[in-house]
Amino acid sequence: RKKEKKRIESEGQHEEEEEEEEEEEEEEEEEEEEEEEVEVEEEEEEEEEEVEEEEEEEEEEEEEEEEEEKEEEEEEEEEEEEEEEEEEEEEEEEEEEQQQQQQKQGKLKRRSRR
Repeated sequence: RKKEKKRIESEGQHEEEEEEEEEEEEEEEEEEEEEEEVEVEEEEEEEEEEVEEEEEEEEEEEEEEEEEEKEEEEEEEEEEEEEEEEEEEEEEEEEEEQQQQQQKQGKLKRRSRR
């Protein structure tokens, strides 16, 4: 009877130990799964940040390009305006010269008539 009781007790202990081991294994597995999830989340966050950074850089580059284009256009416009002004000045000078020439000729004609 004592032996029987001891055998039952030791079997009970065995079962308890096995159950505890199983529980520990399950806990470890859960922890590992959680760690993996955390890692996956961190990786996803990093990827998102990289994508955002790339997008920001692209936007900045586009803005810079637009600025440069604007500046170039403005410079071209200024150059065109300057050229037009120069042409106008030249035309005015030519007209003045012609008028002076005509006046001289007119004086000469008048003189020669006398």
